[in-house]
Formats: sequence, structure tokens, C-alpha cells
Amino acid sequence: MSLFGRGAPIVLLACELAACAQAPDLPSEVAVRVYQTRSDVAVGAIEIQVHNGSATDITVSRALLRSPLLADPALYDRVARIPAGATVDLKTVLPDAACHAAAPSSAESGPSEASIDVTFQLDGRVGQETLAARDSLGQLRAITEAACLHERVERIVTIRQPSEPHFSEGMLSLTYRFAPTGEPGSVMLIATGPTTLLSPATTDGRQVATERIGVRMAAPSSPRRVVVHYVPARCDAHALAEDKQGTLLPISVELDSAAGSYTLPVDAGLRSQIQRGVARICGLS
Repeated sequence: MSLFGRGAPIVLLACELAACAQAPDLPSEVAVRVYQTRSDVAVGAIEIQVHNGSATDITVSRALLRSPLLADPALYDRVARIPAGATVDLKTVLPDAACHAAAPSSAESGPSEASIDVTFQLDGRVGQETLAARDSLGQLRAITEAACLHERVERIVTIRQPSEPHFSEGMLSLTYRFAPTGEPGSVMLIATGPTTLLSPATTDGRQVATERIGVRMAAPSSPRRVVVHYVPARCDAHALAEDKQGTLLPISVELDSAAGSYTLPVDAGLRSQIQRGVARICGLS
């Protein structure tokens, strides 16, 4: 008897002991989508949402989001139980954008193609399937376009976070600092707009929709500083306590044939100073 022939019964016995179970199919009522919450923006995260519309509990042990708009897949590799009828968000780190894939306009391009490889357990068996992911708000494309605009702007101009805020007459003032990098090209820094926490204001404290910056930066330019005045956009304690995006400072920009908004984040120290200052102006501290 050949070695192969002698080994066959052993393989069959092992198969019987393991029940030779085939990998399960994911119920057709399971669907996935991707989206980004307001709080995700500040921490660079994205949600992989799994909806289990079936009558059976499932456990997801790995979810891999792929999109041509992302430089790398987004990986969720923790165990998450999805009860029957439940919807669970799997928060994961948002990878860098694939800037070569960015389209001119998210409005023109519509939702992006994305898929999610799901590794799951069902009735004690492990399976894996790839599902088309809904991105009904077109957020992946918008995220990519914003990130790539940032990259292009920062190649030409360095925008430093404002120095510490100054407070007077119910207002706070921030000093924006711009310097050329020496790379070719030019950027027009047009104006700054409101956030959920701050509204631009005139020197006498009158709230306005935007405050003009009006600085063009190119390689030969000299560094510039621009002071912008703000008043609180709102003064309810609940909004201030739960603020997630109030210190993400928007600057409208133009470069080449592109235009958009550059968002300047601030560090934890300046964020805390701004929030405490707003609370003081509003009479909340």
C-alpha cells in the first residue's frame, strides 16, 4: 500500500473529528456602510458600520475597508458581537488619502466605491466575505479632496497655529502666522470663517460671516501675521462641554485652479485656552 493510500483514512478521521464544517455564508441581511462622525474628524477616525438584519447573532473579528480613495486599507481587528437586528459602529484609524484618486468635485463624482472584507463567526464557524460598502454621503471622496488640498497648500506655505489668544471687550483674538516654504507655486489665503465655537468679528465685536485674511504666499514672499477677532458662536454650557470641532479653524484658499477650505487644527494647550476663554466671555466660569 502506498504512503498516500495509508494516510487517507487518517485524513478522513481528522475530518470527522472536526466535523469537516464548511465556512458559513454571511446572512444576506447583513450590510455595511462607512461614514465619519463630527467627533471622528478631530481624531482622524472613520466608522465601519455593520447592520445585522438577520435573526442570528454574528461576531465580527476583523473588518478591512478598501477604497481607491485611501492610500491603505482601514483595519478594524477587534472582536465585536453584532446581535440579531442590531447595528454596531466599528471605529478605526482613517488612513492617508490617495491623492492621485481625488476627483475635482465630490458633488460631481457622487459616492465612492468601497468594499469591506469581513471575517466573522456564525454558529461556532468562521467565515469571510467581501461586501460592498455604502458611502451614501460621499464622505470618502470629500475626505480625500480635503486631505489632498491640505497637502498642496502645505507644500507652498507653512501655516502655524495661532499664538496664545488675547482677550478684550468680550472678544478673543488669534494671530495667524504664514511663511513660504520656498517651493514653486502660490496660495491665496482668502478668509477665515466660523466654527461651532467661534464666530469671526469686527474690531468692535460685531459678528460677521467671514473675516478677510487677504494674503498671497509664494516662494519670494515674506512671512506674514494676521490678527483675527472672534466672539463666541454660542454660549450654552452643554455645547461648550461637548465641543469637538470648535477649534478646527477654517481658512478658505485658492491655488492654481483649485479652491477649498484648509482646516488648521490647534494643539491641546491652545484648545483649552480658547475653550476657557469662551466660557469666561459667556459668563460660564
